[in-house]
Amino acid sequence: MKKLNVGSTLLNKIFKSKKSTLVSKILELGKTIEDPERMFSFSGMREDLSELLASSQTNEEKLYANYYLSMIYSKSYDYESEIISHSTIALELNATLKKLNQEQVFSLNHRLYEAYSEFNEHQNALEYLQAAIANANHRTQNEVSNLIALKAACFHEVGRYKEALQLNKEILSNPDLEEIKHLILNNLANNSYELGLMEDAEHYLKEMSKTDCGYPEDTFINKFNSIFQLAVLKFELGEIEKSTNLFQQRLKLAIGYGDCDYIEEAEIDIQQLYEKQLSQQN
Repeated sequence: MKKLNVGSTLLNKIFKSKKSTLVSKILELGKTIEDPERMFSFSGMREDLSELLASSQTNEEKLYANYYLSMIYSKSYDYESEIISHSTIALELNATLKKLNQEQVFSLNHRLYEAYSEFNEHQNALEYLQAAIANANHRTQNEVSNLIALKAACFHEVGRYKEALQLNKEILSNPDLEEIKHLILNNLANNSYELGLMEDAEHYLKEMSKTDCGYPEDTFINKFNSIFQLAVLKFELGEIEKSTNLFQQRLKLAIGYGDCDYIEEAEIDIQQLYEKQLSQQN
């Protein structure tokens, strides 16, 4: 069946109405984008919104055109530059016009956080994530806690390890976030490592390895990865025997799980450990 270009169909229909303003045309297309039950052509909708943006005269028209272009680009891959451009313009215009609601402002900031994160521009990502959190009053407590966990990760990426550590400790104390406990423990281990708190890093990795992630595969992968990090930490601390034992334990875990790829990965890591030991002896 030929895919219906709903964007163009809607645009043609709307243009027939003499009463329609450019803003109402943009908002009508926006309803289609926001409706999970509606199907539309990405390229067609993008083309229609771009035409409306090119025709826009007022700041309000430009605001909504940029807002929905930001949204349409966020529904596909590899459009981070376009998302940044349209979202930034929309936020700048809305700072004066105050037309967007809190959810819309939240969405723009969150899209900018994700786009800048893809470019590894973590300082910019942090700025927009903080703005998203400031506009997240309508979100559930769990959603806000997840956003704060992302903020802690951003702190780590920009070298603010103490702040990251404190935030992650606060998040870990939330009993409603059990499903991401292993991720927070991993973050705490990384924070502690960067601060030179090796005993704390080891503690968090051990706790991480014990965490039940809800599904057998997820629990295995979590344990497999945490043992690897523990083994590397022990190697860096000069505790070679303990490091070797942990790598062997990881191989046994993979064999017990029965996945050839993980078994091969564990064997390669043991070989690399052996080569590093030889190079240090020489």
